[in-house]
Amino acid sequence: MLHRFAATSETLSDKAQYPLFWRTAPSDKHQSAAAASVVAAFGWDTVGTFATKDSYADGLASEFETVVRSNGVKVTVNERVEQYAAGSLFDASIQTVKEGGSAVNLMVSIGDDAVNMMTAANANGMAGPG
Repeated sequence: MLHRFAATSETLSDKAQYPLFWRTAPSDKHQSAAAASVVAAFGWDTVGTFATKDSYADGLASEFETVVRSNGVKVTVNERVEQYAAGSLFDASIQTVKEGGSAVNLMVSIGDDAVNMMTAANANGMAGPG
C-alpha cells in the first residue's frame, strides 16, 4: 500500500492499475475544477497559466486550461518553465505571461520554484493589490 499526500496525478486514480494507492490531497482533476469554479464565480472571461514543467504543476495547469476553455473562458497564455530553473528564466517567462494580457493568471509550482515565480511576478508588477 502506498499513501501519498502530494500525489495529484489523475492517472493514479485508476484502481485497476493502482489498487493499493490512496491519497489525502485531491487529484488535479478536482483541484482544477475548484480553481475553474472561482474563475466562473468572479465572471472572469480570460485567464493565463504559468507552471513549471513537472508532473504536478504542468498537469494541474493543463487540466485547468481544459476546464476553463470548456466553460467559454479564453486562455491567453500557457507558459511553462523547467523545474529548478535559474531565476532569470522565471523573469523571461513571467514577462511572456504579462504580455498575454490577462489580469488573472494561475501559477503552479512547488518549493523554490514557487518563490522564484512569485519574485518574478512581483518584480514585474503582477502581484499585490489589484
